[in-house]
Order: sequence, then C-alpha cells, then structure tokens
Amino acid sequence: MATSGHSISNVRLSRGRVMAAIVTLTLAVSAGVIGATPADASDARCTTNNRIDCGMVYNTSGSAVRIATNFSPTYGDVVGTVSGVTATLPGNRSSDIFKDSNGRLYDWDAVYVPPKSCLYMMAGPGFGSTVDYRNTRSHGVWYKINNLGANVRALRSC
Repeated sequence: MATSGHSISNVRLSRGRVMAAIVTLTLAVSAGVIGATPADASDARCTTNNRIDCGMVYNTSGSAVRIATNFSPTYGDVVGTVSGVTATLPGNRSSDIFKDSNGRLYDWDAVYVPPKSCLYMMAGPGFGSTVDYRNTRSHGVWYKINNLGANVRALRSC
C-alpha cells in the first residue's frame, strides 16, 4: 500500500491546525463585525440599545466600582481622564441599570482604580482577555475599558 509520507498522527495534527485556524478566523471575523461600529468614546450614550455595541460593564466582584463615559488618554493609551457621566456600579450588578432620560444605555469607557489598589477584569471579545490594573500611585486613576465592555472580577488593595 502506498503512503503519502504522513503518519496518522501528523494527519490529525494537521486537521487540528486547520480547525484552530478556522476557529481563529471565525473569532476574528466575529470581532470585526461586532467592532465594526464601536461606541464613540466622545458620546456618553450608545447608538443602539443593545450590549454588543456598547462598553457594558459587569461587576461580578463584591465591591462597588466607579465607571465613566468619555475616556481621554493622558498618561499613555490606558490611563487618562474622563468627562461625561460617572456612576458607582454596585457589586454583582451590570451597568445596564443606568440609562439616560430616553432609556438609552450608556457607553462606559473607563473604570476608576483607587490609590494603592488593584482591579482585575476580563475584557475584549467574549471577555477572553485578562486585564490586571495595578495602581501603585498615591491618587486614584481612570483606566480605559474597550468598546466591547468588561467584567470586573475583583477590586482590592495591593
């Protein structure tokens, strides 16, 4: 019997790589579609009333966290100032509890980390990226949240 020079394990590995490439491509296309119309960091409200197009924040920690709209980078890409709406999001709640007078959701762009505190969250498509903000300063700092939102998992002293 003629063989192609590939063992069965190599064929399986190749199929695994093909599947990994397909999954990666599917996720990239999905992220591109979801991110095609990102929320505007200069507008406090969402353009649509759904969670996909907005910087929704889920706070699954037991601690309240401050969130804000309209982030402007001042100390690099992820540390800056905010303008617009700010709110305190209680623990174990989502930011969809806050709406404007027309019932539209807000586009949350930043989270506040108090002095000498660490904030751990999941962000990005499917909340698949781990973010650990360590504020070692003697003053609080606003950190950027991307337009796909975030899930705050912990806020603690560090």
